Amino acid sequence: MMKRAVILVVFLIVLGIAYYFLVNRTKEVSKKHAYDGIANTQQDPHWRATTSIRVLSSKSARKDLEVTDDQAAKLDEIFSQQTEKSKQLWADWRKKNPDIKVARPFQADGTKELAVETQQTALKILNSKQRQRLKQLELQSMGWDFVHLDAVRRRLALTPQQIKKFKDLKVDEIKLRMEWRRKTSAKAPPDEIKQVENQLKEFKDKYLQVLTSEQRNRRTALLGKLVDLRQ
Repeated sequence: MMKRAVILVVFLIVLGIAYYFLVNRTKEVSKKHAYDGIANTQQDPHWRATTSIRVLSSKSARKDLEVTDDQAAKLDEIFSQQTEKSKQLWADWRKKNPDIKVARPFQADGTKELAVETQQTALKILNSKQRQRLKQLELQSMGWDFVHLDAVRRRLALTPQQIKKFKDLKVDEIKLRMEWRRKTSAKAPPDEIKQVENQLKEFKDKYLQVLTSEQRNRRTALLGKLVDLRQ
């Protein structure tokens, strides 16, 4: 009887250890997929197009770009047309896929092409100086995620070690943001939520510390004058 009890206890311990590693492995895979998703989507033309559209819709960006009233009116019309066309594309997609409750971004047929088409049309409204400055504002809107762009890595001359460091930091940031979401959803005590928020703010310095002084200067040149694009 005692022997069976011991075997049962050992079995439960082994099962618990296996479960622990399985859960944590799943979390690690989830975080890696989240990072890969961010890194890959930054390269996609339709995501870059959406970034342009979002920035050009910002009042602070338009002020910085010195967009004229005539240009603003044309941009608003272009974006309004995109919105209406997008609504129709999604309506058609939902009729064909009534069983899918949660759709992925750009899952509806034609939405990727529409984003790129809208971006190209909007760019024609701007002059060459505005288009050049828009590239800087687009990079600014990405935050530190811009270091995952191949072109930016080349301009900053990042080493393989630095690229790995940025990736590791991003995975840690994703992990912390997941924790923040869990705490806010569970309505955790305000001081616990505030602690996580303070930890998230520290990542700006952590990312900056990866760069050398020369690379920081290159980053400044890439981004240009910083603008608050939340308005």
